[in-house]
Amino acid sequence: MKDSITTTILENSFNLLSYFYSKVYTPTYTNSLKDIGSFLEFKWSAENSTGIQSIAWRKSWELSNEEKYKKILLNYNIEDCQALIVINDWLSKILDGNNLCHNDQLSSVDDIKQKSTYKFGKAEFLNPDFTVINNCAYFDYQREKVFIKINSRMKKIIKGKNVRKRNRKININNYIKILLSSKCPDCGNNRFYRHDKRKRLIIDLKFTNNGIKRWVTQYDTSRFKCRTCGRVFTPENFKKLNNHFGNNLYAWSINQHISYGMSLRNINQMLSDFFNIQATAGGLQRSKAIFAFEYKDTYTELLNIIAKSNLLHVDETQVNFKKNIKESSSGYVWAFANIDTAYYLFKPNREADFLKELLKKYKGVLISDFYAGYDSITCSQQKCLIHLIRDLNDDLYKNPFDMEFKCQIRSIRTLNPVLSERFLF
Repeated sequence: MKDSITTTILENSFNLLSYFYSKVYTPTYTNSLKDIGSFLEFKWSAENSTGIQSIAWRKSWELSNEEKYKKILLNYNIEDCQALIVINDWLSKILDGNNLCHNDQLSSVDDIKQKSTYKFGKAEFLNPDFTVINNCAYFDYQREKVFIKINSRMKKIIKGKNVRKRNRKININNYIKILLSSKCPDCGNNRFYRHDKRKRLIIDLKFTNNGIKRWVTQYDTSRFKCRTCGRVFTPENFKKLNNHFGNNLYAWSINQHISYGMSLRNINQMLSDFFNIQATAGGLQRSKAIFAFEYKDTYTELLNIIAKSNLLHVDETQVNFKKNIKESSSGYVWAFANIDTAYYLFKPNREADFLKELLKKYKGVLISDFYAGYDSITCSQQKCLIHLIRDLNDDLYKNPFDMEFKCQIRSIRTLNPVLSERFLF
């Protein structure tokens, strides 16, 4: 008889806890009966009514056989059942869509704004003091973009305008004639004759006191044929003109790319709009390697300046790049900066062992985030306040009901925003 009753009870039972694991999320530390019941304003009569305390009551009753412990235990079990009824009724109202108590604020998971896992962009701080400090850390670094949506008619007009630009005649600003060689490169004979004419246009930019303008130079020469050995050749100076664009154009493009954060695609569009120069993003990309080699000494000088400065900010960020069309990879760009100099270094990973060699002679103050890799540098160190308050803000998102943590956060208000504005970057 008892087995049948137990079987009937089990068959008609349901685990309410499963709802709180998958469908309903309450603002409590745990999904225990006590936490959820207390959230719904249910009160237990006995002080410190917990599962562990009930074991202590049971042990006390077994040892003393006092009636008061028995009553406390029975009342504790009854109140647990009553709390379970309260929770069941609350869940039923949610599932039925009925009106709940005026204190209950319900939101669908789909309607709650998701906090981005990325660190870039405008941070939304839960503590207003964090917002004040963060605003003091920024100057004029942010840029706003205006996007104008155009209709199909305007697109046709712009497209026709670009076609006319490409077909426009190129005016030549300067002519340079390259003289013939004094002797044949093969046999050394100085007897040769003109074979045919050659010319090459170099499109460049010219910098003046009043601005920048397109500058086109035409180089004229001829191919020559040796009368002795029959070798056909062109002057060596003409062979070196193997690029369609000049160095000033590439220098201006790279300056736009690095100093102002312009993409190569946009720079290519600017060259077309402002100077009627039809370059390619691929050609601009290849020129970066040439300039990097030419400015290698400058790069080393920047590192020496930073290594001797009294203050040094360092940070690293992950970047993704394509090895080829089908394969991509990632790495880290390390940034080192003082008040007037910046130095960037690419590494395939985030390992910080190279910092020991790079900054082995550094004697100033190193300002960084809380990445443990910086702790190996033997110099005075300071942690960035902006990184600190962002980490605290993230923890506050994860623990919104931790009142003790909130009290600690409020102590940030004792920091002087004026000092933050002066010393933080």
